[in-house]
Amino acid sequence: MTRPKIAAAEKRSALMLLGRESNRDSLGELLARLSNPGPDEKLEGLLPGWEQAALKENLEEIRKLALSSAKPDIKNAALAVLLRLGEKAPGTGIAPALWVKAMPAAGRGKIDPGWHPVVVEMTDAGKPKGTRLLALSAITLFPAHDSESFGMLSKIAEESKAKDLQLSFAALDAMKRIPASARPEGQSAGGLTRIRISATGDLRFDPAEFSVPAGSAVELTFYNPDNLFHNLVVVQPDALERVGLAADMMAGSPDGAKKDFIPDDPGILHATPQLTIGSARSHVLRFFAPEKPGNYPYICTYPGHWRAMKGVMKVTAD
Repeated sequence: MTRPKIAAAEKRSALMLLGRESNRDSLGELLARLSNPGPDEKLEGLLPGWEQAALKENLEEIRKLALSSAKPDIKNAALAVLLRLGEKAPGTGIAPALWVKAMPAAGRGKIDPGWHPVVVEMTDAGKPKGTRLLALSAITLFPAHDSESFGMLSKIAEESKAKDLQLSFAALDAMKRIPASARPEGQSAGGLTRIRISATGDLRFDPAEFSVPAGSAVELTFYNPDNLFHNLVVVQPDALERVGLAADMMAGSPDGAKKDFIPDDPGILHATPQLTIGSARSHVLRFFAPEKPGNYPYICTYPGHWRAMKGVMKVTAD
């Protein structure tokens, strides 16, 4: 029950065996454990995919979890099940935002259509950003409104481009989840590349290269599990050595660390702060790839690291 890599089918078998001790079936055992979860148990992911007939027989117990569980992940899974079982808008005793947050776990085409106006209303520009992001993750779950949703997402992506790339990119990502057959004729979903790059213990980036189309949206998450300081700085094709040497010179500067050893150089396109133990372990960069194809290096500018710690963002014309 506590090992995260055990397959769902094996955990269900284990629940069946454990349930026999308390005269419960496997779903009953799961619900009992979700009602009183152990510190290392992560079983809520099993709930939304359970057979609907069995879930309906335990509807009240599931509703109790949705209303009273102190664990957000368990509450979310229970709400997703209620949605799949036909819960009508606006829901019972729970904030609309929590229902909308649970919708992706319920699945596309599995939610009562009466929820669609609720989600649309939450995408409004006057709503808090967090609310809008939740709505963007759910708006594509209503197939009957695909064409309408595509147009709305396209508008949000364009309007947010200059002031909030997180919102713009969330809309672009949602557009990709609408089938091509449901999109307005001649319109594509645009391009969004999500890439995760990690620092390694031997002063390398993993991966050491990736490709993106020119001018496309890029969401790059840099993760540093190492105990050394590292950052990730994207530079112009001809700026690698110049920026690296300038960063080395900052080692003797009293404010070098305050500036994250990022020199003032026009060749720098995008940069994360220095990350290490005791600080944030990851940082997200959102940007549009250069319009000009070419090989754009990324380096760590902590003094001395850039000679080994470098990679290439390949910007392609296609």
